[in-house]
Amino acid sequence: MRGSQPRAISNSQLTDAMAPSLSLIRAAKREGEWSADDYDVFEGSRCVGHIMLRTEAREGKPWFWTITARPESSQNSGYAVSRDQALREFNARWLNPARF
Repeated sequence: MRGSQPRAISNSQLTDAMAPSLSLIRAAKREGEWSADDYDVFEGSRCVGHIMLRTEAREGKPWFWTITARPESSQNSGYAVSRDQALREFNARWLNPARF
């Protein structure tokens, strides 16, 4: 977990496509680069990934998502047009890793 005292995003703020076992928590401020748009993705008490708004991202797809709980693969990260889209893409890869 990055930083301290994270703020959870309520279930009503999560997309309907989000797996019930995953939760999105706003990352707490830590040293180095940080934004109010940095989120940690948890399965229970285990951090399994991150979603963040990146200013250096490709035009039109500023939201970066990555699954960190699996071996490194190009299939475990990507860019999306919105936070909700990033959640949907993260969720799809999390639930069906062999499909992609």
